[in-house]
Amino acid sequence: MKQIIPFEKDILFKTKIGELTSISLDNDLILKGEDLIIGNFYIKGTYKMLSSSTSEEEYSYKIPCEIQISDEYDTYDCNIDIDDFTYEIKNDDTLYVKISVSIDNLVKKETLKDITEQLETREELPTKNSPPLVERIVPETPKEINEQQEQQRDMP
Repeated sequence: MKQIIPFEKDILFKTKIGELTSISLDNDLILKGEDLIIGNFYIKGTYKMLSSSTSEEEYSYKIPCEIQISDEYDTYDCNIDIDDFTYEIKNDDTLYVKISVSIDNLVKKETLKDITEQLETREELPTKNSPPLVERIVPETPKEINEQQEQQRDMP
């Protein structure tokens, strides 16, 4: 199973953003334990304060990230990756970023109820009204032993 987790963030710049000349997104997301993804997004690049300007300024921002995964899922073989990254300039001094994190290979854990339901739906398994799969062959009590011996004596 694949899950997409969206993140949105407004990054306020110290100066006006006339034009972004470069942008990159890196991350150090890792699975910690069985149900927690932690790490950071790193957004960096260069921009011009005025579109007509020739000088560029560098920027770099770190955005912390924490994703809690439900206990219903096994994360043993999951893969964490960036699925999508978009951005836009708002109000001349704010960079709005949208990051989609993909968590792939999640496996839903089977509960005892799920296993019981699977077993009950199989036709080859006995039901409450079915004859027993194994019948008792050896008598267990002294009374049953005596009854069995008497039956054998009465046979011609």
